[in-house]
Amino acid sequence: MKSKMLVAPVSLLAFAVCLRAAMQFWSYSNRLVCIDFYQFWAIGNVVRRPGTADVYEHSERHRLGQLLLQEAQDEVKQTKAETSKRYRSARIRRFLEATSTPWLYSVFGVFQTGNFDRDQDGFQHIVLIGYLLAIGYMCHSLGFSFPATSLAIILFLSFFAPAYSDANVGNISRLQFALLALFLWIQHPRHGEIGNLLAGIVLGNTILLKPNLGLVALMIAGGWIILRQYRRLLFSCSGMVIGALVALGISGAYFGSFKPWVDWLRQLSWVMGGDEQANGNFSLAWVLAEKLDMPVAIPLVVLLCGLPLFLLRRRRESAKILSNEKLFHYSILFVSIGCMASLLGAGLAWLHYFVLIIPSALFLLRSSDTLNPMPLGQAIVPTLTVLSILFIALDPILPFLGITSADPGAAYIVITGSVLIYALLVLEVARAFHENKELTDK
Repeated sequence: MKSKMLVAPVSLLAFAVCLRAAMQFWSYSNRLVCIDFYQFWAIGNVVRRPGTADVYEHSERHRLGQLLLQEAQDEVKQTKAETSKRYRSARIRRFLEATSTPWLYSVFGVFQTGNFDRDQDGFQHIVLIGYLLAIGYMCHSLGFSFPATSLAIILFLSFFAPAYSDANVGNISRLQFALLALFLWIQHPRHGEIGNLLAGIVLGNTILLKPNLGLVALMIAGGWIILRQYRRLLFSCSGMVIGALVALGISGAYFGSFKPWVDWLRQLSWVMGGDEQANGNFSLAWVLAEKLDMPVAIPLVVLLCGLPLFLLRRRRESAKILSNEKLFHYSILFVSIGCMASLLGAGLAWLHYFVLIIPSALFLLRSSDTLNPMPLGQAIVPTLTVLSILFIALDPILPFLGITSADPGAAYIVITGSVLIYALLVLEVARAFHENKELTDK
């Protein structure tokens, strides 16, 4: 009876603080000058104009940057306003850095109204709502209580530098996380084979929106093969192919040809290499390459993806006893490892990319949602997970060290937290093998 009396006040207090955090983030996002969103919006806007040449070509990006700056200036004069978000963004982005896929520019081109300030505010609001829903769904699906879910939202809203970084520049890391949550919801075993197909379509679209999630697809395919979930594999991969083809088709129609994909692929090695991105690059692969004076991205990705799959292969004989809940947890585990491999193995990782550690963090905390004390042995994983989150969040750590997120030391802090989370995920795979081996022996 006593525990029931405590639930309502705790839940109400947690909800009140959560709501306050969401309102603060909403208000904060309305004041931003989002230079990445400006590029997505601008290229999506100009690509269908007569006279626009190859948007991936250096001189054309310079010309378009100057043209759009002049248009923003004229717009300010016509409205007799002191300034606008579009004008402030255009002044910063005088040269357009067209590094994203044609599919991303097509999406931003199709869904814009032509009014930059209104479109930016709408984008920020939609992404924030999706971000909150994604955290809420992940917590619910992993068995978190309402107070624990509220605390997770507060943590990843109020104290999480990657989320603020994503909002500051108007990039899509929070949107990617929301789409991954949508993928997991649709792929739940209760939705059957059609769910796997539709989830694959979502993931295929998401990967072509920003291909840094390609390793998620690799982990899902490899995981289902090892667990002998061949029908799930077939429908998931078929969906991914369909989703990718749909994205290619729509973007080809929007650009008027498929040549922009070829142009984008030509510059992909430069974009992901990180050679000229030392300031603000939080990539483990880049740090190791600098220290060792040799490229390490490919062998590092092979290690990061191969190690958990190798451990998982040891338990393939007992895959038949997997329940729907276990299968769903494996889906989250594969998504989490794919995200972490992408963050640690890519040659370039901006701070806002680390929003993608959230699935891993929530998965590792899934068994620790209790108001009762737990034995020391059981508390090690959740304690290390929370510590890792605080490292990646940066805001709770940096004031004590007297540095900022632009300091090189911040990258080492984020990388340390990310490596620790990855290591804990690998331990989860190893633990799953031992638990299942005991069941099989019995």
